[in-house]
Amino acid sequence: MAQRPIRVRVKRELTLKNLSGNVNFKPRQQDWRRARPNEKITAVGEQVKTGKRSTVSLMMDVGIGSIQVAPTTLIQLRGISINPDQSRISLFYMPYGSARLKLRRFTNPNTRFELNTPAGVSGVRGTEFGIAVQPSGKTSVAVLDGRVNTSAQGEDVDVDAGFQNFTIPGEPPSPPVPLNNDTSLSYQLEKRIVRQVRRLTWVGQVDPVNIVSVNGEVVDTDREGKFRYPIQLRSFPKLSVLVQTPLGKEKNYDLRLMR
Repeated sequence: MAQRPIRVRVKRELTLKNLSGNVNFKPRQQDWRRARPNEKITAVGEQVKTGKRSTVSLMMDVGIGSIQVAPTTLIQLRGISINPDQSRISLFYMPYGSARLKLRRFTNPNTRFELNTPAGVSGVRGTEFGIAVQPSGKTSVAVLDGRVNTSAQGEDVDVDAGFQNFTIPGEPPSPPVPLNNDTSLSYQLEKRIVRQVRRLTWVGQVDPVNIVSVNGEVVDTDREGKFRYPIQLRSFPKLSVLVQTPLGKEKNYDLRLMR
């Protein structure tokens, strides 16, 4: 008598490693709580959130790769499964923050890894890249190895190793440009009189793919990397500015501005 083939249900998972600082985990249908080392993410909808100066690594099963989650970042699991042909589906959503991903090259053509943001979708088949999402949803990608497909508004743009691009919500992805990983900052103080009241605005510019924090607050940049920050009227205002690239390089600027 011939034996029937045995079907084994494989449960996929991610493991939390290298926790540092304030890292929180929201299991499915439960409240937020402090994350624990080696905790497993297994269900759609589960989330991980890092606070300021806090990081965590999400290690994917069977050596697929890792997601290095930077400070002040939220990542949600949107889909995780294995198909009968052994292809694996991994879907994530990141509404804000930044992360660096390192994934091995996929041998099964049906394997899919996608990271969604408010601006669009980044799909990969084995690569190392960084991704950064501003409060506005503007999403930047910088690729070290392999290729990342950025998709939005019905248009697809491939970003190869050594290139970077960004996507603004409601627009297609920008054309790729050579990777800079540059944290330089230029700025000026803008002075105006509005209804006989003096207004000061600090106007800065960075590489368009970078994330900028001013006095601990993440600010949005436009397509040219420019941003504006109102200055309170007081003598010698001080600003603490942090510039971060999608790959995680950062530089602090402590500035004292003359009025």
